[in-house]
Amino acid sequence: MDSLATYISHLPVSFARNKLTVHIDAYDPTVVNRWGMNTHIEVLVPKAYQSSEFVSVAERIGSERPVQILSGANYYYGTDFEIDSILDGLLSFCPPKIDEKQIMSCAGMTIPYKAKSYIEKEGVLMGTESISAEAFAIKSKLAVDDFASWRETFFSSHFDANCPFLTFQPNNKVIDAVQPEFLFWLCNALPKPNSITVRVKVSYEDGFTQILTVQTLNVVTQYTVYCIPVGFVALGLGDFSTPENPITGYDVWLNNDLGDRITEIRSYELDHIYEPNTRYLLMVNSLGGYDTIRTVGTAQASLKVNRNKGEKALDSNYLPSSAEVFVTGITGKKEITINTGYFDGVNSAYYSELMFAEEIYIATKDGFVPMTLITESLTTVEDNVDLMGRTFTFEYAKNELGYSDLPSAPPVSVRELVWLPIEPYCIFDPETGLATGYQGATRLTLTYKDTGEPVKGVPTKLNSPGTEGYFTPAPSNMCTAGSAPYKNFLISRLGNYTRNNCPSGYGDYATITIPANTFGGQTQAEATARAESRFAFLNTQTYANNNGTCLTDPQYYNIVPGPPVNKFNYRFLTKPSGIVNYIHGGGGAYSGSPTDVVYGNHWAVQNNTNAGSKVYPAGKNDIFLPCSELYFITVYGSTKSIRVKLYSNGVQVATKTITPAEFSAGSGAYLWQPAIYHPSQAKVYCLIEVL
Repeated sequence: MDSLATYISHLPVSFARNKLTVHIDAYDPTVVNRWGMNTHIEVLVPKAYQSSEFVSVAERIGSERPVQILSGANYYYGTDFEIDSILDGLLSFCPPKIDEKQIMSCAGMTIPYKAKSYIEKEGVLMGTESISAEAFAIKSKLAVDDFASWRETFFSSHFDANCPFLTFQPNNKVIDAVQPEFLFWLCNALPKPNSITVRVKVSYEDGFTQILTVQTLNVVTQYTVYCIPVGFVALGLGDFSTPENPITGYDVWLNNDLGDRITEIRSYELDHIYEPNTRYLLMVNSLGGYDTIRTVGTAQASLKVNRNKGEKALDSNYLPSSAEVFVTGITGKKEITINTGYFDGVNSAYYSELMFAEEIYIATKDGFVPMTLITESLTTVEDNVDLMGRTFTFEYAKNELGYSDLPSAPPVSVRELVWLPIEPYCIFDPETGLATGYQGATRLTLTYKDTGEPVKGVPTKLNSPGTEGYFTPAPSNMCTAGSAPYKNFLISRLGNYTRNNCPSGYGDYATITIPANTFGGQTQAEATARAESRFAFLNTQTYANNNGTCLTDPQYYNIVPGPPVNKFNYRFLTKPSGIVNYIHGGGGAYSGSPTDVVYGNHWAVQNNTNAGSKVYPAGKNDIFLPCSELYFITVYGSTKSIRVKLYSNGVQVATKTITPAEFSAGSGAYLWQPAIYHPSQAKVYCLIEVL
């Protein structure tokens, strides 16, 4: 087997079929009169597939939740808006064709979105308008209880651990040689593969195995779902199997362009026994992929008809052949009841997928024919049962009008029509915001292929994936790869985690660097937001363990460039991690007034409004502070005695031992003010150790 790419992490994606909520913070909680205050939100999505221009598709108005009491104080929660139904309505499933053999892009299964919000009071704008960072949603859902705990981390941490395809079907699946079988894969891997290859390990009856590369896709787009046909025929395995040494099974996975495995391994066991009643059901699963269920039990087909009748009066000389009641029309509903045949009892719960499937097809000579499930209940678990079967009744999704039994019709020669693209735009990579070198089209116009003349009476339409005539983005010299109207600036700063796997000494904070021009956007704010999002994504304990250094004397740190004149650099390290450290000084540190000047990163100074203040996010490390002030250092989060050492340019200038009793007296915190003015351009280090 190919080695798993352990260096890959996965980007988060939201479920569009569960509750997807956008939270808008309450307006300034110091405003007492909140009557007539309304929160507005607009959902923005791309104007066309992968377009960088976002347009509003829905607007909602809501009111803040009533004030609550939290720790004895008024608490203004804000407003929640559920937008899942909006996004889900813009997404589409991606049913494959029965004879599909190529990797297929399912562009309509995911969508980027933003939320524009603002608050009004009696028609007057309060504060400023805000637009959220770009996020992505997928046409997927989870069970209610699983969603409660996995909503934020399923597509990130669960994918990191398992690299799954979009299916919950049991692995080691038994199939036959002609069964249509598909796997769906979401590309949210970081780093994104430049190409993907379908790899197959084939097992023969004599025990011999071989690994094949059966297909390659050279253009892979982030946040896109791909359908991979993995049936025996679709993979071309019939060319390798012989009657003397048949293939007994095979494993399937995907590799990236570096030759490393980026997905789980799905195994298939070939059943060579002839089953006279074999049928194949294709259903959309909860994650938006399509699973095939092979049934080998008996089936019964039936037809129910509805006759519309009329009556007419008989004339005076009517005959025995005259009709008083006549049929005005007949429509029918075809039904089929299918027995699955026996299957392993441990897999019985999986058939719940069929009960929740919104699209179900049965394989016929004409391809996949849609049906709806009539069966309303299912026994999902039976204790102590090794083999079991189930019965399902389906109704065909079209009304029947008559009877015929013809073979597939030959193609008809007609004047060919073709949808041509209009309103072109450049395609930007949804992950980086940089141009891909491809050009798309916003709309399509129907024309005669032989002359290019537009078909009169047919309006233009949106160029939407999954619709007839969809124009796939194509390479274009008008869209230079890697370009963008705006690009990010360099980010290079310490993360929030120290290395905690050092064999000795102290684990340092890892520096996270996002090079300039790595991300782009239609505005500078958008490019910066993408870079900051990547910084936040990398700001983890795992990154610190892999990239942080181990130090014997961390107080002798270096900083390039050095601190500005009349300021000092402040860093801190806690061992072990988990102890919280704040620093603040200036007049506001003494008075507590939000209008007095204050410097630092303490949580209590975050709402300071003095223009001369310098307030960093709460707990931020590696900050610059004026030398002319005395500072408070606040320590939280220890139930044991700790020692705080303060260094200036590597020289210890103050020390303090804090006992659990002192923490308790301060309600879990200890406030310390070492009476020290730090010199200009000093490098100040605060080392906190549990004794």
